[in-house]
Amino acid sequence: MAEETTATPAVAAAETETPEQEPRKGSALMTMIVALGSMAVGAGAGVFAVGPMFVSDGAPAEQASGEGGHGGGHGGGEDSLWELDNLVVNPRDTQGTRFLVVGLAIRMADGSTPQDLQGAEPEVRDAVLGLLSAMTVEELSDPATRDSLKARIRGAMEAVVGRGRIGSVLIPQFVLQ
Repeated sequence: MAEETTATPAVAAAETETPEQEPRKGSALMTMIVALGSMAVGAGAGVFAVGPMFVSDGAPAEQASGEGGHGGGHGGGEDSLWELDNLVVNPRDTQGTRFLVVGLAIRMADGSTPQDLQGAEPEVRDAVLGLLSAMTVEELSDPATRDSLKARIRGAMEAVVGRGRIGSVLIPQFVLQ
């Protein structure tokens, strides 16, 4: 009987330790894989499915042009708008876990045309992306800062194309996820 007592606890200990440790490691690994996969699917859906739904072809430009044609003060019609779509940014301090999708409509100042900006589009995109990526999620998500954000974007663009060419900045697409 002495043999059974020493053999039984050793066998029982080996049986209880092995099954408990293996499922924990496997389930933790599986949980991490599922979480990362879900985040990737969510990010992809936001960028490629949800984001474009907020901006339809031509709708923001037509709406903004109609508003400007009724006493907006800058430009005269559809020809005075230039669109900069699908800017995707990772805000500061998010380590790539959050992103912002922005679409801009730029109302040209009197005497300027969208063609004046089209040649500088890569530089304008770079300036706007640099500005937005330097901002935190808290700064970007605060509705009270929307007007100051538009002014900062306008300043970044004018630093590239010159002062007096940008009438106003409209933000028809703004998805923060």
